[in-house]
Amino acid sequence: EGDVANIYSNTYRHSSHTCKLNFYYSMSGADMGSLDVYLVTDASDDSKRVENLKWHQNGDAGADWIKATIDIGEHKDFQLKISATVGKDHRSDIAIDFVIHILHFYVF
Repeated sequence: EGDVANIYSNTYRHSSHTCKLNFYYSMSGADMGSLDVYLVTDASDDSKRVENLKWHQNGDAGADWIKATIDIGEHKDFQLKISATVGKDHRSDIAIDFVIHILHFYVF
């Protein structure tokens, strides 16, 4: 219960205001946990990383694959973090697939 799996993207130098993240997810089972996407940036004083929640889903969503599209927007020097937290029961499954950063990342 409560175990967490995190996936981090590479660090992107700059993105445009139209930047998006698309992926498919499946969350099925009793006592389902949660799936979150964060935008990770440096604090203004570079002392630590700041994680801003961009998307959240919890509970049983059925066994089908569901498409998520998240507006990322314009940022500098950032990563994306996908975080899955296990629920209370071993009878729950969280899966992600076909993760795509959509358009207009500027890599310098």
